[in-house]
Amino acid sequence: MTIHRYLEKFESFDGSITVTFTLISYEYNSAQSIRVPYKTIGGANYGYPMRGNQPGLLDVAVETARLVYVDTAATLDTEFDALKKAMYEGALGWLYTLGSDGTRRRARAQITAMPEYNISWEGGLSIPSTLSWQRFSDWQDPSLTSWGPIALVAASVAFNVVAGGDAPIWDAVFILKGTFTDPQFFSSDNGFTFGSTRDGSNANHWLRVDAGRNRVEFSTDAGVSWIPDFSNYVRLPGQIQLMKLNTGTNHLHYAQSGAPSATIEGSFYNHWY
Repeated sequence: MTIHRYLEKFESFDGSITVTFTLISYEYNSAQSIRVPYKTIGGANYGYPMRGNQPGLLDVAVETARLVYVDTAATLDTEFDALKKAMYEGALGWLYTLGSDGTRRRARAQITAMPEYNISWEGGLSIPSTLSWQRFSDWQDPSLTSWGPIALVAASVAFNVVAGGDAPIWDAVFILKGTFTDPQFFSSDNGFTFGSTRDGSNANHWLRVDAGRNRVEFSTDAGVSWIPDFSNYVRLPGQIQLMKLNTGTNHLHYAQSGAPSATIEGSFYNHWY
């Protein structure tokens, strides 16, 4: 039977621990608050929303699965011991959902309590249990999307990057390779801009912008080793994140002083709310 998207499994970041959930008497609940900062004003009703017409801020989500383990008594004891060990030692890892179309999405999550253990005489050889996680990210495609390289042979180059999903991407990676001077690239869709005073003088000089880790790094050996380069980063006033990609077609532009002899490429994971 094909069913709508549900919580399928938990996996540690290193892949050494995987727990796939039983679907017996299965229930799944996902809840997430939205933080809307506001100020109260003396003598006035309601309050003043501090974010204006922007969306509120997504809070940490709570993902809960309620299910029943059924087996022989000895097997249930062993299975539940293994479940508790895996959930605890897996710590912060990937929580996966599986959709009716067979596609998976994952998010960073950590168990908030040991699995509940409930037995009753009427329940026979079964253990109803509840598992609950805090989710610390959007849902994302487990497969990386890569684009480029795009040749940069003029002082100004326009190019497009297409992103899927339904949520903006805040953790994309961009890599500029080759000869460049005071590089800058920006989005004409959302206004996000990255600039640097770092110059590259040969094909082995790479500048990496990792928005997810909030890092800017430079390599002189074609990416074999990297050194921090945040001190050369130039951001717009009020811009907190390094870069942002919208869902759909992103119209990006590269600009610098003089003509470069370089390429730009990148990667990201599609995101869903």
